[in-house]
Amino acid sequence: MAGLRLILLALTLAPFTSLAHLVDGQEVDAGCGGYGCDDDMETSSLLEHKSKQEDESKGCVTKGMYHYPNIPDLRIKVDRWQHCQSYCRVTEGCQFFSFWPDGGCELQSGPGEYRKASKSYSGVLSGPANCGDTPPGAINLLDQAFMFCAYHPDAPCCKCGTCCLPYCENSKWTLREGCNYQVGGWCDPALQLPPPICPGM
Repeated sequence: MAGLRLILLALTLAPFTSLAHLVDGQEVDAGCGGYGCDDDMETSSLLEHKSKQEDESKGCVTKGMYHYPNIPDLRIKVDRWQHCQSYCRVTEGCQFFSFWPDGGCELQSGPGEYRKASKSYSGVLSGPANCGDTPPGAINLLDQAFMFCAYHPDAPCCKCGTCCLPYCENSKWTLREGCNYQVGGWCDPALQLPPPICPGM
């Protein structure tokens, strides 16, 4: 956990380059089998994720494929692939992630080898840190929650990533202490929304 905290302290919240910019005008070389070739390796891997997307809810995530090697000592367990992708986004040097059927989340610093999973692990999901679907400068509330949960792992909001949603308290929009952005302004006292937790908790 100490290693994770040190990595999270080194983060930057600057907007990432969009996927559309990274792949503009590039083609996947069919002779590479989807692994990417030389200088085009990262671009080819990103195109591969886009071409094999499972459905709209999975964005640029690919099923049954994973990147290798992993960044050492950073494996964690999470509930959803979106949380694994968020972990990658907020971890310095991470470019790709792999979310395994047991909830294991592995991070990769580059495309490396793009491998097909064995039958018993065919449910693995992999993808880039960013799918290119977030406008530049936008605050990603899941990333905010992930950083909050690195320091408050037992908070009941961590399971579904709602920790940094604003809530109404004393007629003011408010955030949990530890969420790294600001909100303000008046909210209707009739709302009196409590700090968000996960449904059913």
